[in-house]
Amino acid sequence: MVRKTLFALWDELSTEERELLFKDIESLDLPRLDRIIRCSLRSQGLPVVAIEPVPENTVSTVEERTIEERERWWKMGLKAISDGKLAVLLLSGGQEKIIEHH
Repeated sequence: MVRKTLFALWDELSTEERELLFKDIESLDLPRLDRIIRCSLRSQGLPVVAIEPVPENTVSTVEERTIEERERWWKMGLKAISDGKLAVLLLSGGQEKIIEHH
């Protein structure tokens, strides 16, 4: 399912592009990104809150949604990014193996 949602255009990438994308994702330094975000928040006088897991009852998957809902989510995501808000994608353990396999 990850390939269908996260990598919708995966099949259109060349082997070299796929390897480059995978290496880029794999090379993300999440602790460094966290430090940068916290520093930015502090410099703006904004509170630095602890990151907590999302409550289970608020989680939904793309596969469970209609095309209209997916499009609405896409537009909401683009709006949030253009407003300077942060979007984060977290993969649970083992997902990288599924991506690598496909």
